[in-house]
Amino acid sequence: AQGVKQVKGKLVVSKDFSLYCNGNARTSGQGLSRIFKYGMSDSKVLIDGGVELGSAPESAIVVLKHDSESLRSTLKHMLSKSLNSAAERIGSVIGGVPKLKEIATDDLGIPEESIKITSASGLGQNRITPKHMMKVLRALGEELERHNLSYQSIMPVAGIDNGTLEKRFTSEDEKGSVVAKTGTLTHTDGGVSALVGVMRSQKEDLYFVMFGWHGGVHGMRKNQDVLIKQLQQERGGPKSFAYNH
Repeated sequence: AQGVKQVKGKLVVSKDFSLYCNGNARTSGQGLSRIFKYGMSDSKVLIDGGVELGSAPESAIVVLKHDSESLRSTLKHMLSKSLNSAAERIGSVIGGVPKLKEIATDDLGIPEESIKITSASGLGQNRITPKHMMKVLRALGEELERHNLSYQSIMPVAGIDNGTLEKRFTSEDEKGSVVAKTGTLTHTDGGVSALVGVMRSQKEDLYFVMFGWHGGVHGMRKNQDVLIKQLQQERGGPKSFAYNH
């Protein structure tokens, strides 16, 4: 918009710069350079000098500032779509697997022998008991409340949000009555399907943790849905959460 068509120098990015959740700053910088080079015809910018890791000199002039989306928006998209690359990237930013273990053991009081984390995304063999997973879920709810948020602020709402729960609980009375995170591994541990969250009925809300393994993912998901619907019906039927999407 300001008429810049060419940069006679390098594109400098910080060592923490990430594009599309890529953990390599230089590769991310090269990707950004290609975006400038092959952008829309009226906004192409050619950068002559390649990519360099560093920081802007004090004499640099601010030409344009762009703010990324909010963390809440990123988490909502990541959890709804179950984006492993985004989860790995956010995990690395906060300190990786060691920090996640520290949060679980020191902050939540989960015994060290009761949890095993091999990745920030949940890929690989990870271990936690349903009881302790419930502790994580409740702690997440408390943390969200401190920021005036709710589970549906960052987790997928069944039958409404695009993603892993889009085609589950889709009837008019069920839609919006379940807020949960899926976990799916088709080969690890003989097939894994997990569903953790909260359901709403006419009578009350129920927190739930469902872990299934050594089986077909499709069948385990069907059993999860049947059990949730049964519990809701026993309590007067499903009721939607308040949700502006």
